[in-house]
Amino acid sequence: IDGGAGSDNIDSGDAIATIEGGDGDDSHTGSIFNDVINGGAGNDTLVGLNGNDLLNGMDGNDSLVGGSDNDSLLGGAGDDTLDGGTDNDTINGKDGND
Repeated sequence: IDGGAGSDNIDSGDAIATIEGGDGDDSHTGSIFNDVINGGAGNDTLVGLNGNDLLNGMDGNDSLVGGSDNDSLLGGAGDDTLDGGTDNDTINGKDGND
């Protein structure tokens, strides 16, 4: 799913998803499966829900929440808030004050 330019609100529902946020301040929610969610430029909110998810905030001041299962969270540039949720998670704030 490609959000493209502008601010987007994408919820993948019950589908396995790879979400590309693009520019803008986006809100993306994964599924109960293993998802890949890339925020892109802007101040994004990424929520993985269940499954072993990869959340990549990229540029901007982002909020990443892994949810349950084993997630990987990458903050990227900007001042990010990272919450892996339950289980065993890998968290890397990268640049900025995280």
